[in-house]
Amino acid sequence: MKRSKSGNRWQDHYTRQAKKDKYPARSVYKLKEIQQKNRIINKGDAVLDLGCAPGSWLKYAAEIVGPAGRVVGVDLKPLTIALPEQVEVLTGDIFELLEELKDGSAGGYQVVLSDMAPATTGNKHVDAARSMGLCEAALYVAKDVLRPGGRFVCKIFQGPDFQAFVAQVRRALKSIKYSNPRAAARRAGRYSLSAWVSNRRVYSMSGHSKWSTIKHKKAATDAKRGKIFTKLIKEITIAARMGGGDPDANPRLRTALAAARSENMPKDNMERAVKKGTGELEGVSYEEVTYEGYGAGGAAVFIESLTDNKNRTVADVRHIFAKAGGNLGESGCVAYMFDKKGYLVVEQSATDEDTLMEVALDAGAEDVREDGDNFEVITEPSDFDDVRAAIETAGIPTIDAEVTMLPQTVTPVAGKEADQMVRLMEALEDCDDVQKVYTNADLPDDMEI
Repeated sequence: MKRSKSGNRWQDHYTRQAKKDKYPARSVYKLKEIQQKNRIINKGDAVLDLGCAPGSWLKYAAEIVGPAGRVVGVDLKPLTIALPEQVEVLTGDIFELLEELKDGSAGGYQVVLSDMAPATTGNKHVDAARSMGLCEAALYVAKDVLRPGGRFVCKIFQGPDFQAFVAQVRRALKSIKYSNPRAAARRAGRYSLSAWVSNRRVYSMSGHSKWSTIKHKKAATDAKRGKIFTKLIKEITIAARMGGGDPDANPRLRTALAAARSENMPKDNMERAVKKGTGELEGVSYEEVTYEGYGAGGAAVFIESLTDNKNRTVADVRHIFAKAGGNLGESGCVAYMFDKKGYLVVEQSATDEDTLMEVALDAGAEDVREDGDNFEVITEPSDFDDVRAAIETAGIPTIDAEVTMLPQTVTPVAGKEADQMVRLMEALEDCDDVQKVYTNADLPDDMEI
């Protein structure tokens, strides 16, 4: 990093770029990166920026909301930069100005931003405690002024109270994401914490976790070994056909090979599957097809298949649904209920939450949460390989690691319907043409497997 003549060690690429782009500070690129990944701010939004000096976030937010939007900044220090008409700056303490902010918000704000930072002392514990106090203040204001569906973003140092603050956010808001933007000053433990209130997706993992447990126990039997290998070979073949035979340049192939190795598939089998996909060896041509439907109790079911005969596969899938008390639906009937995400599971006995969170979030994970005896790590599909590699490099073993479809909400099923749901899922998994099956069924925790 380039050091300026004045001794400012942050005279790096972002500082120079900020001057070129006419922003007061490099911090704008943190918000830009978060915005590009998550679309926090939309055209016409009302935005509240806490700790707005020197004005970079204000200016960037104003550019996004446009003349139809409104941006209000609050800071103890007055701002001296020129700002568009849709920007208003209030000078003073946020709590003293809270009523004024509420009265002037006309129904609340869609976005609350906080880049507030304490005067640092050089003592990381003191600085973290001061940062935490500002974060709690920002959260208090956000809960008071955000509209339903609003978004909240704040900067936080990871210190001893970090987990306690995360717990506060989870109680108040619906969904959390973490990021450590490239433009952030590289000081250990600094994160931007993005949180959303209502009308945002929450990945309800109980159904997913329960079915995963059932599936893994069923797959452990020797009788299933042949079917597992068949499905893995199909996935390797289609991945190589679509993205080439180099796993370093083909994330889907890389993931498929990792899954095959975890099942102890012989190396020769994997190499033949790759060559069939690339055309070096003759093989069957498979087509990717998805099916959607409902199981017992109205639980959604989403199916991914690889087939060389679509007529045969749809007939088999329809028969399986009917036999288990469900029905095959039209394309699109349940797909919107799921999101494609990277998903990793770590036993709590393998590590502590703070260590796992630091490793996973630094590598780009969206969330780390506790689920019974396990920790679950959620990522964007594009970040899955990096997060998995970071966890493995840290010597933390995973008991599950895949790119999967996570349900946004769950449908509770119990009793006879739960038994029917398990039979449906097992039968679909046993179908030769079916690769993966996903459901939002929330099965009872005490259900016998």
